Formats: sequence, C-alpha cells, structure tokens
Amino acid sequence: MALVEDLSERLQGIVQARLNNDALVLPSLPGPAARALEALDQGGEPREVVPHLSRCPLLAVQVLQAAAAGGEAPSSLQEAVAALAPQRLKGAVVAACAHGVFESRDPRIARSCQRLWQHSIGVALLARDLAALSGSPDAELAFLAGLLHDVGKPLAASLLLEAERMSQRRLVDSDTWLEVVKASHQSLGLALAERWGLPAEVVEVIMDVTEFDVTQRSSPANFARFANAAAKQAGLYEGSYDAEDNDALLMIGRSMLDIDDAALERLCANLEDRSSEEKAA
Repeated sequence: MALVEDLSERLQGIVQARLNNDALVLPSLPGPAARALEALDQGGEPREVVPHLSRCPLLAVQVLQAAAAGGEAPSSLQEAVAALAPQRLKGAVVAACAHGVFESRDPRIARSCQRLWQHSIGVALLARDLAALSGSPDAELAFLAGLLHDVGKPLAASLLLEAERMSQRRLVDSDTWLEVVKASHQSLGLALAERWGLPAEVVEVIMDVTEFDVTQRSSPANFARFANAAAKQAGLYEGSYDAEDNDALLMIGRSMLDIDDAALERLCANLEDRSSEEKAA
C-alpha cells in the first residue's frame, strides 16, 4: 500500500508539473472529428457533417454502426447521419476517438487497457438504458459520461511506463500498476476532457464517480455513477474495489434514480456479452 501511495503521488506530481509548464502531451481529436463536432455544435445540417466524417473511415464506420443499432442498416453515411439525433451522433464520433486512447502496444498494459475499455462500454450501455427507462431526455449524455469516466487511466498507465523507462527499472509489478493508475488518473482525465471540450456531465463523472449529486438526482452523471457500480457488481471491472462501499452506492442509487430491480437484473445479466459485441464492432 505504501508503494502504491508513493508512486501515485509521484505520478500526480509529474502530471501537475507538466500541466503547469504546458508540457503534458495529450491525444488530440482527429481533424475530421473536431470539424464534425464543431459543425454539430453550430447546428450543422447532415450534408455539412458528412464530408468531415467521410475523411476518416473509423468515424464513418462508428456512425454507420450507431445508426444500424436503431433498426434498419442505412444505405449511406448521409442516411446514417440524418437518422441519428445530434446527441447520439456526437456520442458516436467521440466514442470512435476515445477508443484509440485505450489502445497500447506495450504488452504489459495492453490487456488491461482492453478490459478497461470493455468496462467503459458496459457502463455506457447500462447508463443509457437505465436513463432511457427512467424517461430521462439525456440518455445519450449518460452514455457518453459512462464511456469516458475512466479515460484518464490508460493515459496514467502510459506515464507510469515512461517513468519506468526514465529510471531504467521496473517500478511496479503487473498486479500493482493498476492500483497506481487508479489512484492517479483523475487529473489526466480532466485535462483530456478540457482539451476535447467534453460536456460538463462527462467532466462531473471523471471528477467523482463514487458520489451522487443529490442536487440533480436524475442527472446523466448520476446514471453513469450508478451504472459504474452495477457493472462492478456484475463482474465487469479491471482491478479491485471496496464491495461494501459499492453496495452502499447501489442502494442509494436505486432509491434516488427509482431503478427497477427487475430491469436492472435483466440488463446486467448479459452486460459483458453486450459490451464484448460493442467492443468488437
């Protein structure tokens, strides 16, 4: 535990120093994605967004898949864009970009990053479903908040590997590095959220995923927080967590969000399979 705390403090110190010196290297949104999101924020018509998406095959595929998930597969990218609500379209674009953050060529963290991404997908799907079942108009924001709540973890993992290379020795074993990452990822996630211009609801969850906002009971952020706890209980999580604290969060969330237990059980029963299918798509 002392080693984890010491390395976490050191890692956070590195992050803060680089933030202060404007030297922290963060992934940028690809040009086509940034321009597509800008057009959407300005109320752009589908014909204005399509050229940007078509310049990036990954973005185009993500949007086509999002449209197909709602029913009949679209015959063109323009048809897919027209079929999606603006918030759903934004979510598809950001999801395509976020996936790259969770990829690593380093074998030590590649598997864990893949598992982190699968957990994030599961939380996102569950948050959207529960918000929609509760009649929330912000189900897509709940999805995005769930998807990106851990976005700082792969960035922290990369910085930890960089610190090891600089010291020319392995600082932690494979069982410990995730605990260090978990304790130090928040500032990196917030920095990326600012760089990408992510919605306030996403920033809220990155900032605190373990405490509900009682002033906005049915907020997208609260649905994402509840979904994160439910995914952990369902076994879709990488790392350890306090089961008693998690159970308490679920108990409070059930009451605050008026969660139907039968619906929750049904959604969690196949959550890992659903997240695997979405991850492979």
